[in-house]
Amino acid sequence: MEEFDPFKVNTYTINQILDYIISGKCSKEDIYSCGFAANKRPELEKRLAEYNERILKDEEAWKRACGLDTLRAYKSYLLIYDKFGEGEYRGKHVADAEARMAELKVEEEKLRTELFNAMQQKPWLFNAETICALIDGVNDPDVLSQLKKQHDVASKFISMGLTISFDDIVNRGIVPANWTIDDITGQDMAVPQRNIRDLGDFPAEKRTDIYFVGIPRGGKSSVLAGILSYLNNTGTAVYQPHYNHEGRDLVKPYYNGLVEATSRGKYPVSTAGDSMCFMKLNINARGKEKLVTFVEISGEAFRVAAESGYAGAQAWKAAENGAEKCLQCANRKLLVFIVDYATTRGVRSDWTDLKQAQVLDSTIDVLTSDGTGPYRSRGCTFSKVDTVAVIVTKSDLMGKGLSEDDKLNIAMNYLGSKFAAFMAKLVAKCRDFGINAPNNYVPYILTFSLGELKIGNTYVYDPADSATLVDFIYTVTRKS
Repeated sequence: MEEFDPFKVNTYTINQILDYIISGKCSKEDIYSCGFAANKRPELEKRLAEYNERILKDEEAWKRACGLDTLRAYKSYLLIYDKFGEGEYRGKHVADAEARMAELKVEEEKLRTELFNAMQQKPWLFNAETICALIDGVNDPDVLSQLKKQHDVASKFISMGLTISFDDIVNRGIVPANWTIDDITGQDMAVPQRNIRDLGDFPAEKRTDIYFVGIPRGGKSSVLAGILSYLNNTGTAVYQPHYNHEGRDLVKPYYNGLVEATSRGKYPVSTAGDSMCFMKLNINARGKEKLVTFVEISGEAFRVAAESGYAGAQAWKAAENGAEKCLQCANRKLLVFIVDYATTRGVRSDWTDLKQAQVLDSTIDVLTSDGTGPYRSRGCTFSKVDTVAVIVTKSDLMGKGLSEDDKLNIAMNYLGSKFAAFMAKLVAKCRDFGINAPNNYVPYILTFSLGELKIGNTYVYDPADSATLVDFIYTVTRKS
């Protein structure tokens, strides 16, 4: 821009005069004192007012962009204020926006690599809701502000206004190529939750009752889903309807839901605190039929029973789920204690190894004192148990490419180091009640996983552990 010539003041266009004022080469007062035409002054005043308003809006827009500090925010700023040409307003912070975007792009590439590595190594950090936010983005400033305060890689990534595509996830081998976006953004497998009082009389026709005992979300439903799916897929068991007093079978929808869970690769929703269900199956293998009843009591019920301070049957009454109705049945029992390996991997923030061990330890006290005889041991649950097993669930978290022997060794070391008191008490009770005689009265130890955990709380179903568990159940249960 050439120097302002006061003798040519009325030869300049309004845009030129405006540029001289904005650039600071002269002031409005200088322009007027040089004899700027009176009929042009209203237009200049109007244009100066518009300019000042643009400055205010520019500052406000820049403040918003800096507050969000995302590529998207700076792009939005540049879209409005990166202008050229005569009469165009160019934002004061265009250069600053471009510089910050360059920095963010470097951060983005680093964070993107970290994000996809975390998806491979720690898939439990990425539930369906998080995946949706990563793919769709988040526009709510308040949510973005909260995410900026978090330290996990997904929150950092989303708070920067970044997104990924489903193709990104597939191309990096994070999920199988034949999966769809719905597989990782769908919710957990919902199964009908039933209270035992709704199911009618507990089946007592000389069956072996199989109980799963453990903390909430410890994997009881997943173990049952794996067993039922394997039996269904191999045709080695027949579901037996169970009608309540109204003539309705309320158990079959629960059975169907658990079988469907593995076909969808979705974990069953955790059972509610007052939920309890049972189902009858006739297992046919090796030319012999075994009649069993699978019984699932919510983990919350075991927690309440263990923490109630009551002994035996009173503890079950405090849990208010009707468990004593099943446990009092004279059928022989297979008792399976579920130990959640996730608590030692930091996957769960709601439970620790110590807290889990305390609940399981207290559960032994409840199950060995819920009878009616002296010291309540006569007729207690343990007095009707033939076999006790301990299953360490979520064994896929132990590592990739491990053999079954490797996993079993890890499980044994885990139980020995984190659950020593519980295991010692369990062994002692097995001896006291003559349980597991073929195994020298020692509980059987197994590991279990439905398959490798993937993002979106999904998994690739692997029936191997389910098959092993079915074979174990068939072997240790009595012939009907």
